[in-house]
Amino acid sequence: MNIEQSLNSKNSSGNDRLIIVGSGNAAINIYKIAVIFGYTITIINHRGETLTRKRFPKAAELLRGDVVQLLQNYDINESTSLIIVNNNRELDEKLMQTVLKSPARYIGVLGNSRKISASLKELKIMGTAAELIERVHVPVGIGLSEGRDVDTALAAMAEINSRFRKDAIEVLPIFTNKTSESPEGYTTKDKRIFFHGIS
Repeated sequence: MNIEQSLNSKNSSGNDRLIIVGSGNAAINIYKIAVIFGYTITIINHRGETLTRKRFPKAAELLRGDVVQLLQNYDINESTSLIIVNNNRELDEKLMQTVLKSPARYIGVLGNSRKISASLKELKIMGTAAELIERVHVPVGIGLSEGRDVDTALAAMAEINSRFRKDAIEVLPIFTNKTSESPEGYTTKDKRIFFHGIS
């Protein structure tokens, strides 16, 4: 497949870079939260129908084509975080092989943890060094119970921020079950992550 760099590439002066491999609904949620924190965002996918400027208006780059080749040619540096949102085991293995030796500061794979772990075992069998495999974050993010897609996206960005940014992070309770003892009749069953500076 020919590699195409999407039209309307936007430059950004931000130092923190985020590459999202995938352009489905899970990728959109990650993108939206990353925008709030001022990341320079690149979206990579082979599916032109979801990789659009309408869906990702503030992304610095939209890259369409062979995702493995695009990553091989991309300038990944020490300020780059990368999240694979692909759900294709065979392709995930190729993508991880491509980026494990890169200087990326964070590599996460979003999807079925069991399938991803199987892919990592396959990489080990193929001779990939254990210290490289250990770079992959599975599952992605600071854990939230029974999370929706948006919760998972929030947890992923919380993990990246907690490791590489000075922004303060708090994990505070969110009220979910109605009772008479809690504000507005709710109890603290689940937790939500809040970042300072965001209301």
